[in-house]
Amino acid sequence: MITIITAFLMLLMFTGSAHAYVDPGSGIFLLQILAAAGVGALFYLRRVREYIKHLFRAKRDPDPPPDGP
Repeated sequence: MITIITAFLMLLMFTGSAHAYVDPGSGIFLLQILAAAGVGALFYLRRVREYIKHLFRAKRDPDPPPDGP
């Protein structure tokens, strides 16, 4: 296991330049993916919160006793 970790670290230390280009559209696309994941997580967490509130909510009597004689 130590040899695998050592080999991985050596690979990371001795890498050369990639001379790659990432256009601006890719960055916006990544930002859109992160925003969609965040909004989706908010909707999911809202449902979880409502479920937990439902579990701890006090049960109410569906037919209250009538008032008066």
